Amino acid sequence: MTEEEYEWEPTEDDILWTQNHVEGLRIGGVWSPDASGLDYERTGENTLTLRRMHSHPAAMEVHERLKSIFDKLQWDMDDDEIEVYLPPLDPAEASFQDRMRQQEMAAKWVCTANDCEALLGDMALEDGAWVNLGLQEMMKPDGETEEVERWAVTIDCHGCGATIQMDPFDYGLLAGDDLFYRYKCGCSTLYRVLTRENVLTLVDAGGSGVALGTRCPECEGVMPPHMRGTFCGKTAWGEEE
Repeated sequence: MTEEEYEWEPTEDDILWTQNHVEGLRIGGVWSPDASGLDYERTGENTLTLRRMHSHPAAMEVHERLKSIFDKLQWDMDDDEIEVYLPPLDPAEASFQDRMRQQEMAAKWVCTANDCEALLGDMALEDGAWVNLGLQEMMKPDGETEEVERWAVTIDCHGCGATIQMDPFDYGLLAGDDLFYRYKCGCSTLYRVLTRENVLTLVDAGGSGVALGTRCPECEGVMPPHMRGTFCGKTAWGEEE
């Protein structure tokens, strides 16, 4: 690809949209822009490292454009050692492999507080607490801004005792779906999202569940976005299910 093809200049909206996505990313966190074929890891305060890239010219073009944006943001981009791979033709298999790859990266994440470096995956992820950070302004791909809810999950480091705030997506990578799709509300009600098979078993046994909306049916507390519109089993926190 010729140098002239990389004379593309980002707009202010391009820069703001990218900045919104990476500034909240924890060191060690993964960013995979939708349909880009690229996987980045935040490896420093103002450094992104390209870890993997689809073996397609379009992926390289997106990467070069992102490099232009990060130049404007005065961030460093490390792309010296890239794993280039050919994605499967089956979209479902490609999605599965992407998830597995991201989980492999997440398994290496460590606590960065106090030079601790304890593996996050070894911590008590089942005790993760969901925290509503309130409304924050976010730039949409079309350049418009909107206020969106921001949530985080906090876990306590078993090595140094620090409280670590994680992006919900990163928490899901580490903890897995079983822990991600459960939520302990402030009223000590524990909700677990039920699969179709779970629902059949529950109903056949004469049990009942609850369909969740925006607020907890027990205390009116706000539910995390990924729990809304789901059908759940519920118990009191600490009870055997």
